[in-house]
Amino acid sequence: MRLIMKKNILAALILSTLAVQAHATAQLNVWEDIKKSSGIKDAVADFEKQYDVKVNVQETPYAQQLEKLRLDGPAGIGPDVLVIPNDQLGGAVVQGLLTPLNLEAKQTEQYTPASINAFKMDNALYGVPKAVAESIFDEISRFAAYAFNKSHAAAYAVVSYQTAYLKYYYPVEFMAALMTSVIDFPNKVAEYILVCRQMGIKILPPDVNCGMYGFSVDNGAIRYGLSAIKSVGRPVIESLVREREENGQYRSLKDFMERNSPQMNKRAVENFIKAGALDCLDGNRRQKMLVYQKISDSISQDKKNSLAGQMSLFDLVSEEDKKEFEIRMPDVEEFGKEELLGYEKEVLGIYLSGHPLENYREMMEKTISAKTSDFQQDEETNLPKVMDGQKVIIGGMITDKTIKYTKNNKVMAFLTVEDLVGTVEVVVFPRDYEKSQQFLNEEGRVFIQGRVSAEDDRASKLILEKIRPFDNMPREIWIQFDNKESYTQQSQELLADLRRSPGDSAVVIYLKDVKAIKKLPVGYHAQIQDSWLNYMYEKYGKTNVKVVERGLKNL
Repeated sequence: MRLIMKKNILAALILSTLAVQAHATAQLNVWEDIKKSSGIKDAVADFEKQYDVKVNVQETPYAQQLEKLRLDGPAGIGPDVLVIPNDQLGGAVVQGLLTPLNLEAKQTEQYTPASINAFKMDNALYGVPKAVAESIFDEISRFAAYAFNKSHAAAYAVVSYQTAYLKYYYPVEFMAALMTSVIDFPNKVAEYILVCRQMGIKILPPDVNCGMYGFSVDNGAIRYGLSAIKSVGRPVIESLVREREENGQYRSLKDFMERNSPQMNKRAVENFIKAGALDCLDGNRRQKMLVYQKISDSISQDKKNSLAGQMSLFDLVSEEDKKEFEIRMPDVEEFGKEELLGYEKEVLGIYLSGHPLENYREMMEKTISAKTSDFQQDEETNLPKVMDGQKVIIGGMITDKTIKYTKNNKVMAFLTVEDLVGTVEVVVFPRDYEKSQQFLNEEGRVFIQGRVSAEDDRASKLILEKIRPFDNMPREIWIQFDNKESYTQQSQELLADLRRSPGDSAVVIYLKDVKAIKKLPVGYHAQIQDSWLNYMYEKYGKTNVKVVERGLKNL
């Protein structure tokens, strides 16, 4: 734990050498964690008596302190002294929320070198330990939370060996069981799906005619679990599977709804359609979405008539004639790709049949230094992979944007950025918002460079420093020729083709026989447009023209 001083104010509560400054302050405001103020009660009383300064201690949860300080600090109504966890120092310093302390050697000598150095950044001291004994106890507690004896370690070794054996010899079954274990955590499922695809394991969509409650093995592939569909409870899934096993597969949308009508409501049917679990039945998803409510109403009315002992005119005709009066699928085309992906995201929590960022995967892998999953707390250690204050680059799509105003009426923003495996919150402070607001649009594909801000018991955040849209990343177009002679023959014609689409993307000539490359001068850089690129494909051969994405270490 640290006792930290807010920017431009006194640390007089613990630093006697600054007492003379404290005399000029009528009151000191101190933020302490919930139910922790009693621990500093005696120190506060002694300080008030010695320096004649009123100390106001306010209990504020650690998780809310930095966010409140960002908003209240500029207005001058925040705390004078701040007690926060160790792992939040870096983020607070980066955001400019703290001012360095100027202490004499005799004041720091009462602490161990390791404890006092832990509060330094760039050779500047931003805090001091709340108590040496408490810091030692914290270290012991962290060790005790994870340490275990030899017998426990041996048991883990056996489990690790067994797990490795199953993953190597039964990879499909292993990954299916693994995803079933995290079926209620879409971000984890998305991460494991990515691993499956890297392993060459195909992920099949949910299917009411062959799917099970959890993830299952289907002809060497993994079938998505039906229970992963939102608003569909376990009893519904179990009833659906039992009905299928007892009376055969479902033949149509109406057949599916009739056989499961007692347990399944309209919302569940709608989510089955959106998830693609009914794609095995006749009709596309748009057609099913247009008729499922009519079918449901028809089934309900038939049941009411049956209970009342009433007969319909349809009861007098043959089964073949009845088909003429059934609700038919309208003649409409399927939803667009973006709509289908949006529905999957809505009811499954992930994109299953594809991803809006799939075409950018190669470029993202070359540029990013952290994934959104790295900001989430590990299930075992409760720690994220990224460290507080660490400088990273992420890439993804802005899915949500919230505007807030500071006390002095400056604009800042909180973004939700999604990549191929999950989401992370990005904080944009007023100064950076002014510079970058033209890129901060929902659905925007961007790379963001910033510093990690870690928080207790919550996912880490990213403090934006730089931003760059995907379409503004450096690209090269490579054009291949069999040999120097063929290039020489076509060089003038090639240069003319490049002048048709001037831009800022570099052009590289590759000679296949000698594996030599030549970068053309800036005057021949091209703008890579679809129409022009298709022209180049047709003229020089698609195998001889390639667009290469270039990653950046710094934006």
